[in-house]
Amino acid sequence: MALSTPTRGPGSPRSVHLSGLLAETDRLAGMIAQVSPDDRARLRVHRDEAAVLATLALDGSPITEAPEAGAGWLDTLHLDEATPTAELAALEARGVRAAMHAEDLRDQVLRAPVDTLRALHTRVTQGLVAPERAGALRTLQQAVHDGSTGRIVFLAAHPRVLADGLADLDAFVRDAAGREHAALVAGLAHLEVLRLHPFDAANGRTARAFARLLLGAGGSDPDGLAGAEIALAGDAMGYHEEVARTLRRRDATIWLERWTEAVTEGLRATARQLGLLPPPAPSDASQRFLQQHQDPTFTVVEHREATGLDAGQAKAELGDLLDAGQITPVPASRGLRYRIVSAEPTAR
Repeated sequence: MALSTPTRGPGSPRSVHLSGLLAETDRLAGMIAQVSPDDRARLRVHRDEAAVLATLALDGSPITEAPEAGAGWLDTLHLDEATPTAELAALEARGVRAAMHAEDLRDQVLRAPVDTLRALHTRVTQGLVAPERAGALRTLQQAVHDGSTGRIVFLAAHPRVLADGLADLDAFVRDAAGREHAALVAGLAHLEVLRLHPFDAANGRTARAFARLLLGAGGSDPDGLAGAEIALAGDAMGYHEEVARTLRRRDATIWLERWTEAVTEGLRATARQLGLLPPPAPSDASQRFLQQHQDPTFTVVEHREATGLDAGQAKAELGDLLDAGQITPVPASRGLRYRIVSAEPTAR
């Protein structure tokens, strides 16, 4: 692929932080797999509601409440006056939901990646674009804008390179499947679809649906419970700007760390909701640190200096705090900064 970097592409050395995140993904996914299918299915209903909102928020959607199962779309949407029509927003949400539940495409995504991508785009845009444009390559130049200020964040690939770009993406996924970790394959494919922006519209939500399907097909999230979109939406502008920074630096490492952090945080939240994570036992020193720290964010160094823990002990403590939901990683901080969520252990 054009984005594949000479220094940090598939098969090349991984950062220590990324390797740790991949191990965490495997640990958490393995735990979740032990839960009964019925319990996983019940939880997915709630995770999907949040993920629908999150992926739309990443595209600047005004929808603020997900529709209830079986309810009429127009009756359950909360829209502001800037929305052209409630019907349009309803179609957007319905398309995202259809792509999230595209399990019928899972068997083919590793064998025919781009055909699957086109099929996902067709589902995402049903009723939104002319049928002949669904899955069709765009012919005009596009730029990705900051939804709040209108400034250009990055220019999408030129239309003349889209066919070759998708061919490279197809070859990459088929070659990497089974050889590379599913989170890496999904993260790089996600990034490449964002870079290319191959379709007229809905490229972001299609990219995220594609990554979700690749995660499931590769075994890292077989039940679609990770909901990486939720964590990514916590810093929507940073998500888009990271694409631009990655294209400039020609090194996808930080993007992959950011993406895999989102996957891991989603799996961790799922495991916590399923009661799989043991009650945390962080030291009194760590609890005092969280309670007394003035800033909502802190660094690993600040934590170590305040608690007096050595590197190994501090890493274990931070892992306990992550599992408890008391802290979350600061995106793109390479595992060196965290945000305090709560100073009290999560109740079981």
